[in-house]
Amino acid sequence: MVIYNKVYSNEVCRGTRKYDYLDFGAHQFEKLCYYLGFPIEKRAIRIILENFIYKVYRKGIFLIKEGDNNTNVQYIIDGGVKVFRSANAEIQVLNLIGNGGFVGSINNLFMGLPSNYSFKTCSECKVLEIDGAKIQSLFGAGYQALYKSMIEKIFGLALEHEKEVSQLLRLNNLEKVAAIYSSYDHLFQSFTIKEIASFVNMKPESFSRMRKKILP
Repeated sequence: MVIYNKVYSNEVCRGTRKYDYLDFGAHQFEKLCYYLGFPIEKRAIRIILENFIYKVYRKGIFLIKEGDNNTNVQYIIDGGVKVFRSANAEIQVLNLIGNGGFVGSINNLFMGLPSNYSFKTCSECKVLEIDGAKIQSLFGAGYQALYKSMIEKIFGLALEHEKEVSQLLRLNNLEKVAAIYSSYDHLFQSFTIKEIASFVNMKPESFSRMRKKILP
């Protein structure tokens, strides 16, 4: 799995029932805590299971809309989410978040402002979801040391990733496709060529043409 282009686990959920995914998601979350350097106590899994809800969203569903308040956070067990905003009557794709990533509005959760981006599912998505207000209550419920620094680091990685994406978009088309295959190949697990091309401001035909030049 990938958290902002940083691999921490290659395991996949092999179950088909709701509780298989819920249990898998909770334990992957626990592994992520270890990966980020935050030792997790035995009680943490119980806290996760008590506060995160397992949900399945169909393709084409808005998890967060631009301008929303009181937004939730989703940890993606399986699926893909497109991050975009409207500008001059056009849609600008800003990010693609796949398995092991987090969906959440930094503006809304940490600054109390309306979300400045929209988040929409590109496929069926299985997630662990927590109410934004619950995150704040967990911070003040004796678990602050366990969760606050971890979540801040996750969103710090998100901001770092945004800078990397900004650099990616300044490359020429051939360099963009080469960079996707060298550093962002995990995107192909959750997204189509059309969606990935849109992410790097390319037409699918151009992306495919450049791909032929760099792949054996």
